[in-house]
Amino acid sequence: MPQATGVRMDYALNEHGELVHADHAPRGQVYVCLDCAARVKLRRGEQRAPHFAHFGHTGCTGEGVLHHAAKLELARALRERQRPLTLQVPCCWPGCSAYVDGSLDHRLGLITEVVPEYTFKTRDDKLWRFDVAVLRHGQLEAGFEVYHHHRVEGAKREFSNWFEIEAAPLLEDPYTLKMVKDGPPLNPHFEQVMAAFLSGQQPDLTDVAYEAFYSYRAQGSGLWIEERGWEIATPVNIPLDPDIDQFRFYACEQHLHPLYQLDLAVARQQWPQDPVLPEPVPDPEQETESPYQAALKDFQRSVRFAGTYYQQQGVPAFLLNGLNLWACRCPSCGQAVVIVQNEFVPGIQGFQRLVARYQQRAINHCGHCRAVINRAVISQSPGQSLPGALVSAWMQEVQS
Repeated sequence: MPQATGVRMDYALNEHGELVHADHAPRGQVYVCLDCAARVKLRRGEQRAPHFAHFGHTGCTGEGVLHHAAKLELARALRERQRPLTLQVPCCWPGCSAYVDGSLDHRLGLITEVVPEYTFKTRDDKLWRFDVAVLRHGQLEAGFEVYHHHRVEGAKREFSNWFEIEAAPLLEDPYTLKMVKDGPPLNPHFEQVMAAFLSGQQPDLTDVAYEAFYSYRAQGSGLWIEERGWEIATPVNIPLDPDIDQFRFYACEQHLHPLYQLDLAVARQQWPQDPVLPEPVPDPEQETESPYQAALKDFQRSVRFAGTYYQQQGVPAFLLNGLNLWACRCPSCGQAVVIVQNEFVPGIQGFQRLVARYQQRAINHCGHCRAVINRAVISQSPGQSLPGALVSAWMQEVQS
C-alpha cells in the first residue's frame, strides 16, 4: 500500500502514553501515532522542522492527530486544574471576531472524574459520545466536543450541558477554551436596521419582530442549563425554572454599548409606556452628563415608579423599611411590577395580596394579573434593585 499524503504530525504519544511535541521529543524513544496507534519515528534535521513520520507504507494521513492531541490536552487541564479555566464565548454582534472571556470553573464546580471518549445512553436509548466528559460522583456534569473538521450533530445539540471547543487553541493553552462560533444567516433587513442605528439615525423598529431581533446574533456552540437547587412550595406547586444559557448574549467591549442601546430601542418601541425600562444612555463619546449622573437619574425614576406602584396597591410606606425590592415586568402579563426579594416579610398582611406567606416563605404576586412571580427567576431578567427604605422615604415625602 502506498503511503498516503497527509499533514505534518507534530504530536505523538511516548511509551508512557504521554502527549509529546516533536520540538521537545528526545531521540531514541518509542512513539505511537495518535491517529492509527502505529509506531512512528521522530524526524529532526537542519532542512525540515521536527515532526513524526510512519515507518514504511501506511494509509494513515495523520489528519486526526491534531484532534486527538487537543482532546488529551483538554482532558489533562480539566483533570489537573492547576490554574483557572477560561471559557471564551463569541461576541454576539454579527460579524465581530472578538471573544468574551468568562470563568468555566464556576460552571463546572466540583468534578470527581474526567473521561475521554465518554459514551452514555439517553432516555430514548440512543448512544452518544463526547470527546471529553466531566463527571460528579459518576453522574455526567458536562460534555466537551473538540472541533477540527466535523461539527456537532443536530440531535446532540439538544443535550445539556455541552461545549464545542476549537482544537488548535487548546494546544497553545489548554486552560483557555475557545467556543466554536455559530453565526446567524445573512438578513439584509436587520443589517440595514443596525447600520442605520449605528450611524445615529432613529430607524422605525416597530416592524422588527422582537423574537426575530433577538435571534439575529452570533452565539457560541453549546448549551448550559443551571438546575436550581430548590423550588417554591405553593398550593399549586410552582417549580423554579432553570437558568438556560445558549451563549447568545455576550458582547465584547466595543459592541457592549451599541448592543445595549439597540436592545433598549427595540424594547421601547415594543412597550412605549413601560416605566421599568431605563432611559436611553448616551454614547460615551457623546454623553452630555457623567455616567454617575445618568445612573442616578435612572435610579430615581425607578424609586418613583416603585413608590407609585405601592401607593396604588394601598401598601403603607413604613412596611417597606428594611426590605429589598426589585422593579421588573411580570413574566405572565408583561406589566411593570415591584416584588419583595426577602424570604421573611414583617407585616405581610399589609401588602394587600401582593405578598403571601407559605411554609415560612414569602410568595410574590403580580399586582395586575395576580400570578405568582418567581423571585429567583425574575431576578435574572432586566430590572432594578431598590432599597425599600428609600422607596418608603419617597412615599412619605409625597404624602406630607
